Amino acid sequence: MNSGIQLTGFGYYVIGQARYFKPMHLWDATTGDVASFTTTFTFDISKDGSSSCCDGLAFFLAPQNYSIPVGGGASGRLGLIYANLTYDSASENPFVAVEFDTYNNEWDAWNDSSHVGININSLQSVSSKRWNYNGNGTRRMRARISYNKDAKMMCASWFSSRDDNDQFEFENTLCYGVDLTNYLPEQVVFGFTSSTAWRSHSHNIRSWSLNSSDPVTARPNTTTNTTTTTIATPNGSFGRKGRNNGKNLITGLSILILLAGLALAAIWFCVYRRFCWRQNADKSPLADRELVSAPMRGGSEGQDSSSSGGSAMR
Repeated sequence: MNSGIQLTGFGYYVIGQARYFKPMHLWDATTGDVASFTTTFTFDISKDGSSSCCDGLAFFLAPQNYSIPVGGGASGRLGLIYANLTYDSASENPFVAVEFDTYNNEWDAWNDSSHVGININSLQSVSSKRWNYNGNGTRRMRARISYNKDAKMMCASWFSSRDDNDQFEFENTLCYGVDLTNYLPEQVVFGFTSSTAWRSHSHNIRSWSLNSSDPVTARPNTTTNTTTTTIATPNGSFGRKGRNNGKNLITGLSILILLAGLALAAIWFCVYRRFCWRQNADKSPLADRELVSAPMRGGSEGQDSSSSGGSAMR
């Protein structure tokens, strides 16, 4: 092989996998945000001279503890499921994959035909389309697989070359709606897997690129129409009251101002009454009564003298 990755050489009942050395942060449990990604690769599947095709290859995503299902007799399983399990028994080894299958098994929808399928925890595709693979190994294929987090849509497009060059023509596109958070953990491994059975094939990845967005890990400040807005922070969350509590605040302040005004009026009234009482106390009514009832001594003595004088003259 001149360049690229050889998943399997010419051998029988062989499994080969190639994974990227770092996991992908697929989604964030705190915010629920999911990454979008697009991967593009070119590949070829070469036979050993026989006229019949064997198994193909798949691009897959799986948990970090995903283990290669080694063991004899793993034919038809693309290196995704253990040989002693049925095609839909992936509870111990969950995965999401896009398969480029060159052999038709009993669980495949296309009879005697190569096909491209989207698989979720099963070798039986949830959606698939016919693939015009000629099986002679002289044509390279190109595939583009993407996941759109907003549409929750996984799509696969594939292209073929007329001969051993990099001039590709579009063939078809397959899409399927899936929420990856229902099947995969936050951190996943990803790469390629393939297998052979009683026919020998060489599965080769010639080029590969992948671009992905990181999921949002901290929810930005948001305003909603509800009465309570919760804003997440790295240290937790706090609640902020909305429009109803604004009205309550205005009502409470109005009542407080009214009560304060009444209290000030009561204090002023008490002070005013005390002031008036002191003013009246300065004009003592007892003094007026003393002036009125006191004996007029000068007048009495004059009268008495007159009376006495009159009596003497008589």
